Amino acid sequence: MKMDRYDAVKSVITLLAQVPPGHQKLDAVKGHLQHLVDNSDHIEFLYKEAQHGEILHLSVCQSLVPITATIKVALEQYSKKLDTYGERVTAAANMDAKDWKSMYHAVRVAEEALELLQTGKLTFPRPERRLLTAIRLGKVPFEKVSADIEENLRIVEEAVENSTLQERPDYEYADHLVATFYRSAVLCQSQPY
Repeated sequence: MKMDRYDAVKSVITLLAQVPPGHQKLDAVKGHLQHLVDNSDHIEFLYKEAQHGEILHLSVCQSLVPITATIKVALEQYSKKLDTYGERVTAAANMDAKDWKSMYHAVRVAEEALELLQTGKLTFPRPERRLLTAIRLGKVPFEKVSADIEENLRIVEEAVENSTLQERPDYEYADHLVATFYRSAVLCQSQPY
């Protein structure tokens, strides 16, 4: 999703950067922008109430610029938006558009959630660590990892419905456990530092 948003912002910046310098308004390139609007879920034209009525805005990932603004202003606004995306998203966009680390985490978290929901326990190191390492290194086909993530989400949702885990943690037990560890650590010290 972040990659899609990053690509949307980047495409608007690329288009606007090609417009010859000057104080041209966004309205002058509305036809070119319409092509981007038609092909992205994250770019749209929408009206926003202003002091003198509604004004058409270009919304890119919910960052609004009035169509009456200059291209320079729009470039500044959307460049700031682009800067808000993390390093991994930027790196993925500059490579093969696949964020293997995020995919690794998605598979790991789903596997952990499934084990916890079904058994009430977590195993470390993870039984599927070889698969996780292969995913992180990009050695598993992207399509397979994506399909596995979708399937894991479906299975986890079912496991949530069938889980016998309590709705709330046992805070009293957790507090007692922590206090026991602290007490043990304090009483076992042979000499003060």
